[in-house]
Amino acid sequence: MRKSRKTPASILRFGPLVLAFLLCGFFAAAGIGFVWHRNRNEQLARDNTQRRRLLDTLQKQNQQLEFQCLELTRPEMLYERAKALGLVRPEPSQILRVEMLPVGAAAQTAPAAVRLAARAVNP
Repeated sequence: MRKSRKTPASILRFGPLVLAFLLCGFFAAAGIGFVWHRNRNEQLARDNTQRRRLLDTLQKQNQQLEFQCLELTRPEMLYERAKALGLVRPEPSQILRVEMLPVGAAAQTAPAAVRLAARAVNP
């Protein structure tokens, strides 16, 4: 008489079950990874756009400040500001002119009076 081939070990086959769980886990992880990656890319794109807007704003502000600086340093504007502060032009006798000599051998041979005047003006 033949023995029945059904044994408890052959009833439970773990191979296909493990394979099914591994495949389901792989697809679930791949799906979660795909969604995370897509969200991260969208976040980086939003950050990039925001930083470009900030850069454009700062560049415009920089241009405005540069124009303002140029406007304030014009000789006419400086004269008006000095006049508003009550400043007047100095007398010609109050102006001390100093000739700047090149650094090197020519500066060593300069007269002592010129070197003293240069030191007095540039403390």
